[in-house]
Amino acid sequence: MAKQALLTRDWLYEECAKLDSHTTLEAYFDQLQKVIDKLGFYQYLYTALPSFYEPHSGASPVMHTTYCQEWMQYYVDKNYEKHDSILRHCLSGSESIYYMHQAHRQRDLQAGERQVILDAAQAGIDSGIALPMYNTFGGAGLLTLTARGGEREFSKLFNSCRDSLEIFARSFNESILRHFSSQFCPADVPQLTAREREVLMWLASGMTYDEIADKLAIGVSTTRKHVANVIRKFKARNSTHACALAAKWGLLY
Repeated sequence: MAKQALLTRDWLYEECAKLDSHTTLEAYFDQLQKVIDKLGFYQYLYTALPSFYEPHSGASPVMHTTYCQEWMQYYVDKNYEKHDSILRHCLSGSESIYYMHQAHRQRDLQAGERQVILDAAQAGIDSGIALPMYNTFGGAGLLTLTARGGEREFSKLFNSCRDSLEIFARSFNESILRHFSSQFCPADVPQLTAREREVLMWLASGMTYDEIADKLAIGVSTTRKHVANVIRKFKARNSTHACALAAKWGLLY
């Protein structure tokens, strides 16, 4: 009864409203852990992936987890990143929930992926879900959850709070990727001024130069100058290419 009282509209609104007040990654992850704990889940892992992320690309995802550290180190030592079917599911662009207990039934699994699933089960990570989440300009987040007990217990818990969990998780992902976009960019991305980023954002949204100038109360020639500076810094072919690069690098949140 106490848990159900948490899942009110007011509770969900309050938790989502808190997100944009955070100024550090630590504050985001502290709130995430408190929400997950209150909902009754056992372990979780949240990973934020830049839009250009690929396994072994050199781009580091931002991660927070309550998984056993021994398992996480084993995962790294075994180089399981390139054999992780959950990660593959997320990077495929699918927004459907990945059910861990159904993973071994997938017909297209490779031998390495099956081994990851078997080893994860030995570590107690076999009854749970993975929720892929995407942002407007391509950034991705992945939240995995497990619960004590078997699949039946997990399903009962997950179904009792699924809607609230998904709403909060997607709000969390959108907020953290927007506020900390610099965390998800390669180190050598050219730096833009605040005005250049603002002009680029409106340009990528489909506005004309005249509309951007009116929106920002600047001249059209000034708007064109900002766009030209971005093109030069990005070494882009044109403004369309510059917008594509900015989206790829996660600069438009």
